Amino acid sequence: NLYFSLGQFVDALDMAKQATRVFTQHGEYCCNDLLAWTYSALGMPSEADYWMGLALENGQVSVSTLDLTYNLLALRGPQTDLGQQLLELVNRPDIEEGLKGWPIAQLGLVNIYMGNYEAGARQLDLGLRQWQARMMKADIRDDIDVSALVANQADVVDLMQKLAFAYRQLGRFEEADAILAELSAAFDLEDNALHHALQGDPDAALEALRAMQENGIAKYQGPNSYYEITHDPRWAETLEHPGFPELLAEMKEEVDRQRANVEAIEAGHDFRAEIERLIGAEMH
Repeated sequence: NLYFSLGQFVDALDMAKQATRVFTQHGEYCCNDLLAWTYSALGMPSEADYWMGLALENGQVSVSTLDLTYNLLALRGPQTDLGQQLLELVNRPDIEEGLKGWPIAQLGLVNIYMGNYEAGARQLDLGLRQWQARMMKADIRDDIDVSALVANQADVVDLMQKLAFAYRQLGRFEEADAILAELSAAFDLEDNALHHALQGDPDAALEALRAMQENGIAKYQGPNSYYEITHDPRWAETLEHPGFPELLAEMKEEVDRQRANVEAIEAGHDFRAEIERLIGAEMH
């Protein structure tokens, strides 16, 4: 995860492979999702699909696997088979029955990403307020208190930015601005490029994103890899401003360089075949 956050995908893939090998030798299946995410970040969708297929129960998306599949969706974009499968899942009439808290919020994340802003905003807001009530051991409040959700601060920033984005798409500008202001007051987001973008400051966003690429991980960095950024609807408008096409071209060049390294490594060793042999030996 650390190597992935740093954009060092060759090392991230190597560590995920090592962990997968060890767990498989002991009859356990782990890290297939990490392999899928990393291959996606490298622009290798067929490999990503293979490993995500192993990570999913019966190879199918479900509410219980939204943690795995949403992260992959963010790297692959909505116009994919995975995007359509998730869209069908979250649009089921009975999908919310029996769900509370984080699972409801996850439905909202998928809907927002797929452009269903009304349903997504409602679900994400409700899920976060239910989650907040559980953490505070209190009744559900009418508002979200960011300070009550700081157990995982980076996630809180990203989740609330997504809610603000959805509100803005719905014309609920005051609510969106209030969320962004609350985040600015609660966290030091000077190095969070996306936060500047959402606040309508593309110059600051460009500076922060370039600094992140040059210096490595930021405290509240948000999406930082080429495919995450280019598929994230929150970035779409900002990426049209001067300076971004050039920076994105540099980021893509680095991804291509790392992918070439991975392809050279895998030309000498078929890791997928190795794991399939280990699984076969375990079954016998």
